[in-house]
Amino acid sequence: MGQNKSQLKSVTMVILTLLLALAHTIANAQNFTTVVPMGEWAEYKEVTYSGNPVTVHLRTGYENAVIFPEPITIRSIDNKLIRDDSQLGLPNCAININDNSVGFSPLSRFTEQRVTLRGSDTGIIYDLMVSSSPVGRRQPIQINN
Repeated sequence: MGQNKSQLKSVTMVILTLLLALAHTIANAQNFTTVVPMGEWAEYKEVTYSGNPVTVHLRTGYENAVIFPEPITIRSIDNKLIRDDSQLGLPNCAININDNSVGFSPLSRFTEQRVTLRGSDTGIIYDLMVSSSPVGRRQPIQINN
């Protein structure tokens, strides 16, 4: 009887390992050609801006937004000044600015990139650390001062 329990435990561990490997392979293989629109959200993740960078972990393949308490303009991406809309973007991720919101449309995963924005009313510099992966968040973020 003890030998059966040991064999069952070994088989269970092998199956669990295979499932985890499969999930990891699927997650790494995700690249999209289109992005699912954000749609309507009843709740936003609220973040009080303290001057420290806000982590924005996007879910690959899904549009998401960050809402600010004032109109904003983009200053730089990874410390490269943005002079016109042709420079606006992250690796395989379009960025759309509309008054007080920034929309992100990630088509593939990417590591953290610093996106720096400036509040038009207050002059506050907002830093976002933006990344994308299959396990990122879909819930929009609302930043408060």
